[in-house]
Amino acid sequence: MREFDNVHVRRTWLIAGRAVQLVRTRRGRRITSSVLAVLLILSISIVGFLVVPHVLRSYLTGQLATKLHRPVTVGRIRFNPYTLRLQVNNLRVRARGNEKPLAAFAHLDMRAGWSSLLQLKPIVKELTLDQPAIQVVRKADGTFNFSDLLAPRAAPSPRAASKPLQFQVSNIRIRDGDVTLDDEKVGEHHEIKQLELDVPFISNMPGKIDYVVQPLLLMDFDGTPVRIEGTSRRVGGTRDVALTLTLHRIDLAQLIRYLPSSMALKLPSGALSIDLLLHFRRADIGPSIVLNGAVAVDQLDLRDSSNAPVLAVDHAEVRISQLDPLNRVAHFSEIALNGFKGNLLRSHEGTLNVATMFGALPARKQGAATRKVETTAAPAPAAQPGETQEESSPFDVAVDSIQLMGSAVSYTDLSGLAPANVALDGLNVWVKNLRLNG
Repeated sequence: MREFDNVHVRRTWLIAGRAVQLVRTRRGRRITSSVLAVLLILSISIVGFLVVPHVLRSYLTGQLATKLHRPVTVGRIRFNPYTLRLQVNNLRVRARGNEKPLAAFAHLDMRAGWSSLLQLKPIVKELTLDQPAIQVVRKADGTFNFSDLLAPRAAPSPRAASKPLQFQVSNIRIRDGDVTLDDEKVGEHHEIKQLELDVPFISNMPGKIDYVVQPLLLMDFDGTPVRIEGTSRRVGGTRDVALTLTLHRIDLAQLIRYLPSSMALKLPSGALSIDLLLHFRRADIGPSIVLNGAVAVDQLDLRDSSNAPVLAVDHAEVRISQLDPLNRVAHFSEIALNGFKGNLLRSHEGTLNVATMFGALPARKQGAATRKVETTAAPAPAAQPGETQEESSPFDVAVDSIQLMGSAVSYTDLSGLAPANVALDGLNVWVKNLRLNG
């Protein structure tokens, strides 16, 4: 038996010796490198394809659900460790006491950059979110269905000040989004359908960012289409950004409900339409901002808190040829008012109805004698040689055409001993080539 063991040991040492000799040869080194490469690829594949999805699923349905105090469900999760691409399907965050989800999306496709591994910072090259859905409910007491998530938490233990985390996310695309607002406090229901949002990048890291996505916002707000589209390009040391904003007949009567309660006004009707182009250029000589386009209001009916009419207009339109605030230039091609009706009222206290609509005026202090306080003005400092005081120059304003058609204006004064009233009806006014040079 002992002789058999000795023979077995000698054979083992012989095999080991031959293996060492083989490793020292070129062929042996190639075989060893291939085996190690296969083991490395196999390890990366197991961790990436199997471990990462399992760990992420456990976090979403476990720790995240616990922090949100809401159940979280998720469908298939895939991760490719060789392209750093993550795909998540059918994630839903349920609302408490409601079968409808608080937030959900059908598909998330995200691709990280290899530089994120080298710099140990989150760097995402592409992010696409399909069919996101958010349901917001404002209850009768003014709280929301997510107010508990915003409640203050226990103060964390003090730590040494640290720099904010640097990150970079580029080429962001959101497709076919859906946002629902049930406002139980005012009894309103609003919907944003077919939301399309493209964002070139969001980053707090310095350096050049490569992106192919151009700014875009498309949506259907309560049946009204909204379009904001932009383009960005760099030529030499100049960056040009053009942004287009298009709104068609936004119902102002629905939005007026969300103004502060201090604004005592009513708006039974009114529709806003906008078609504007904002052009921003940043060059070595300085930035420039130019706005042009048109803004229109239809069937506007503005009233005070007592439901008395203050301002009404059938159609108002302002066409902007060039509005350049940095160079203080304002050029309007046309200002048109059709069916304008204005009613000014001065109350017994001497306040105008227009002033009280936009906030309470401060009460006047009466009865106490005003004391005169003598103050000595400090002498102005002497100007230094070559020092000049810069003053902002006024705008150069030009209006090619002003039209006031079928309009009326009335003024009632109740502050005097006897009421006074002045009314002008059937106003038709045309003004051409108005210039106000600053």
